[in-house]
Amino acid sequence: MTSARRNRRFVSALALAALLAASVVACGCGPRARVEPGRESRPNILLIVIDALRADRLECYGYQRQTSPNLNALASEGVLFSNAMAPGPETVLSIPSLLTGRRPREHGVLWIQRGKQVYAGPGLRLPTLAEMLGQNGYVTAAVSANPLVGAGTGVNRGFDTFDQSTGRVSVWQHLSGADVNASAYKWLDTYRPESGPFFLYLHYIDPHNLYRPPSAFCIFGRPGYTPKDNEVNEAVNDVFDAHVDPPVTGATLAKHGLTRRDVERMSDLYDGEVLCADHYVGELLERLRQSGLYENTIVIVTADHGESFLDHGNLEHGGSLYQELIHVPLIIRLPGVRGSQEVDELVESIDLAPTILEAAGITSRAVMSGRSFYQPLTTGQPIPAEVGMSELPARKMYAVRSGDWKLIESPAKTELYDLSRDPLETRDLAPERPDQVSHLKRELQDLLRKHPPAKEGTEPVDQTELDALKALGYIK
Repeated sequence: MTSARRNRRFVSALALAALLAASVVACGCGPRARVEPGRESRPNILLIVIDALRADRLECYGYQRQTSPNLNALASEGVLFSNAMAPGPETVLSIPSLLTGRRPREHGVLWIQRGKQVYAGPGLRLPTLAEMLGQNGYVTAAVSANPLVGAGTGVNRGFDTFDQSTGRVSVWQHLSGADVNASAYKWLDTYRPESGPFFLYLHYIDPHNLYRPPSAFCIFGRPGYTPKDNEVNEAVNDVFDAHVDPPVTGATLAKHGLTRRDVERMSDLYDGEVLCADHYVGELLERLRQSGLYENTIVIVTADHGESFLDHGNLEHGGSLYQELIHVPLIIRLPGVRGSQEVDELVESIDLAPTILEAAGITSRAVMSGRSFYQPLTTGQPIPAEVGMSELPARKMYAVRSGDWKLIESPAKTELYDLSRDPLETRDLAPERPDQVSHLKRELQDLLRKHPPAKEGTEPVDQTELDALKALGYIK
């Protein structure tokens, strides 16, 4: 690491000492948990997931449109991770991984479509972040605007309060950010610090298809939202099933009465949804400041996956492992740690659970596939290199990344990309670099051996889950 990079990540000795003095604690999961005598305080933890938010649509990640003033400000107070990798391109893969620190193949929360029947995996049976924090004195609450993030997938386990009322289809298509905040404010009004620090998980869904930003945020491209936009929105949502259809072509669009310009319009509307989500995140953080809770709160903002607008012939998300789907934003604001830092090392969403636990001073015996990067982050040291993996277990598709090299392996083909020179993955180097392909294939096989799969889904999903899958565009 260069001295300049170290300077960007430097933490003053006084600030670090204060932070560590406030966070050192030794405890185990469940009845073995204990807090060291004399501990003064532990940080609150606010985990924000913005559904379907691709990193390259935020200004702080280099986007030219002004879509993220509040996240830009948060990045100036915290640490921006330029290479964060989602564990999968779908919510039901990524969110259970984020909340357990385990890979999708391990947690078993997945759905598989065979013909017209949809089957579910065994559901979440692993220890969750909320359970481990709750067992160690945290007050836990969540608000989810995604109907798949809740009791149906088991991610509600361990939360004292789990509000999924904003996950109704009629809501998330319009003002989910406002609704999530309204529910969060109600909970915050009842929260009492003497009960313990809080872990609050908020799941916004504004950028998810369909793309219907409120008028105040419908400002990119042609301002305003028209009945024609609504027709195109619904048509685009029906064009492509990422799990079974070949890449979309101009002819595919024409069959549905659409053009590439229609998809560009949806991309403009998506940017409006990003701005909408950013607005409500900013509103929430201001509420925390006014209540006096912000200073002692770790704020984490990330996404479960990205979104496609004919990138690599795909629409929406779920069927590929290209960067537009698995490169997610990650911004962390830590009390006592200097802001405006950028970390280039590769990290994974599965690293967040162990990192949060260490930041809270909790030692858990739960097995996790992720690793904590809390100590390097707070001491200014480089985060050790790791090999990252994203996957679609039901389709036996895997992406493995080491440094700037990325391999995508599927039953149909093997692809290799050099992300340092080709971040949009336009040139497949597999035929030219067989040595690199072999190396990454060995890394992939090693990861698959280390992380054996959970039992494959065999139970038909209930009607509620099926309706949610259809509403979110996963099932056509």
